[in-house]
Amino acid sequence: IAEQEQRAVVDINDFGAALDRDNSKRHFVVITEDSDLEALMAAPLEHWRVFLHPSQRKLVERDWNGPVRVTGGAGTGKTVVEDIRLHLQQLCTPQEQEKIQVINIDQWALNLLRRFGYKSKLLYEESERRAYWNAALSAMPDNIELPESFFRAEYERVILPLGCETAEDYTQSV
Repeated sequence: IAEQEQRAVVDINDFGAALDRDNSKRHFVVITEDSDLEALMAAPLEHWRVFLHPSQRKLVERDWNGPVRVTGGAGTGKTVVEDIRLHLQQLCTPQEQEKIQVINIDQWALNLLRRFGYKSKLLYEESERRAYWNAALSAMPDNIELPESFFRAEYERVILPLGCETAEDYTQSV
């Protein structure tokens, strides 16, 4: 959409239409009243920190039907989310705050797993992952003589993608 807008011809004689384009709104704010300018300049830093670019505003103002995950590259405003809980208290009513959950993706994943009865934890350290992998390999019957690479490939290419949770799930998938 932004690329289409950039390619659109702009009538250089219609200043108002040019300023109304999303691409222009990234750089300009139109103030028509002195009181608006005074209010803008007197606004606390918290209001400036949550200023939304037009592309961000589209995400915020859209009427979603459920939870939404928004990702972005460097410089897209994700850092603001780190302390957004504090800002929500200043910017939102208590009723609005009840509808908003600010949580990092790791905690969200753990909550989801626990909601469905999984007693899980996220493994960040290679040593933790290796300990679980070694425990699984040591549980293998002695009469199976396959290299570790076979088991790793089966785990990555069969068990994980197909969601196998039991031996029966695995044998039905192959």
